[in-house]
Amino acid sequence: MCFRFIRRQAFLLLFTLTLPFAVCAEPQFTIAAAPSLSNDGRVVVSWESPSDGRVHIQHAQDEAFSSPSTLYRGNDSASVITGLVDGEYFYRGRMERADGTFSDWSPRVNITVEHHSLFRALSFFLLGCVVFVATLLLIILGAMRHGTDA
Repeated sequence: MCFRFIRRQAFLLLFTLTLPFAVCAEPQFTIAAAPSLSNDGRVVVSWESPSDGRVHIQHAQDEAFSSPSTLYRGNDSASVITGLVDGEYFYRGRMERADGTFSDWSPRVNITVEHHSLFRALSFFLLGCVVFVATLLLIILGAMRHGTDA
């Protein structure tokens, strides 16, 4: 009985001592990139910041971020990136707090850019030309058949 009482008191003491750390723990800064596979070199990077602070977003072409570049610095919640060439890109972010200190970097996210092949792009272009010419012929032949009453 005495052992059970001591164990209960030890648990309550441990709980009481660790409670301030659990309550004061800073929420994790999260970042997302969509789509994960881009066919047009465009990606939307968005994030959720746990507090009102300045956001720092970096991107790199390697997992280790050996030569990162700053993509965004400010208070928005998303950024659109266009003009990416084929390859793999990695993104991470962190918060700058009001006192000038920084949070830890978020877990990195990655996207892959694989543009459509030249054959596929030219196929779309030629199909568009065929539809345009067919529509133009339909309009011209319809006007000739019905005549114009002005």
